[in-house]
Amino acid sequence: MSATNRGAIRRESDFYRTPAGAINAFLDVFEFLPFNSIVMPFRLVLDPCAGDGAIIREINKRMTDNMIAAVEIRPEEKDNLLRSGADWVYISDFLKWEPEFPFDVIISNPPYSIAQKIIEHCFEIAPDAEVIMLLRQGFLSSKARKPFWDKHPVTQLYPLVERPSFGASVKCKKCDWRRFYHLGEDYPRRCPECGANIQVSKTDACDYAWFVWSKYREQKIEVIIRRDENVCES
Repeated sequence: MSATNRGAIRRESDFYRTPAGAINAFLDVFEFLPFNSIVMPFRLVLDPCAGDGAIIREINKRMTDNMIAAVEIRPEEKDNLLRSGADWVYISDFLKWEPEFPFDVIISNPPYSIAQKIIEHCFEIAPDAEVIMLLRQGFLSSKARKPFWDKHPVTQLYPLVERPSFGASVKCKKCDWRRFYHLGEDYPRRCPECGANIQVSKTDACDYAWFVWSKYREQKIEVIIRRDENVCES
């Protein structure tokens, strides 16, 4: 998920790889709640819009007491999700998906165009889970979402100091050629169509925050920061 950069190109299925820096900035300050080891020897975690497994990879680097399910609509990501450490991979439209068991934590970077529907489905399938989403801060300000906020007030908010870079929007300064490249993908330094100079935009045009809905925590707002190769200054 990403906001449209100024002059950006949209990706198919609204997929943008989540920067590790944005994930770790949150995991540095947020601890998953302990689970009842007598009833269940691990915590059940779900990423409903798992992409290529970026969030799952970072969680698995830090914690070994989770069993993680990944739901992803694009079948070409199945092997990436298994390599990320997902214990179950479901190739499905999450909005039509029903779980086989309850979850303790749902965490994701949803496509912004359907983020509210994703969140509401999370509440429906796992009413006792903590729901954690990386969203534009502008998600708070839409008049059309006022009924949603009245029903589902956010418990905790972790704004990111820097705007994350989800990749590079590359366009020609002369012709109509343009393309979006994911983090880590090489992009041309001149237009492959006409050879003219190109314009590259890496920093997202919007500010982001991690939103937490929880029955078990006090209200909190904490600004977070982490600098790495995937974070750009605004």
